[in-house]
Amino acid sequence: MGTASVFARVSPSFEADDYVKGQFTFTQWYTGYGFYGTLATLTTNTMYKVKKAAGATLTFAGDTVELPKPFSFVPGWNYIPCVYQAPATLERAFETLTTLDTTDTLKSQMQFTTYYSGFGWFGQLSTLVPGEGYKLKLAAGGQGTFA
Repeated sequence: MGTASVFARVSPSFEADDYVKGQFTFTQWYTGYGFYGTLATLTTNTMYKVKKAAGATLTFAGDTVELPKPFSFVPGWNYIPCVYQAPATLERAFETLTTLDTTDTLKSQMQFTTYYSGFGWFGQLSTLVPGEGYKLKLAAGGQGTFA
């Protein structure tokens, strides 16, 4: 879906220098023009960071994400969405990602957790929550499937 149409109902509206950022693309709001940048559409394959000068609420409505949903992960930081309709444990979400290793880290806006080989995830963050996005730092990339 187009970035401008997704954020058209945000109130208060966007102001100069507000932006939306994906893992590899972004778009910035210009007063009198609208969004400008390389992020033209939003997908369910990534999470997005939104920076607004004034707080706002955005409610999403649409079709649910069809599961299972395969994902490719790169070494380093990965922006990932929560594709589930209810909170999901990290064990469920990442059970098919076999490249997890000690020091791999998952961060939400307010919490984080670290993976330890032979133990699992250790930290405050224990579930993926619908409507939230996460940053996953991996030592090695890999393939995984959210099921």
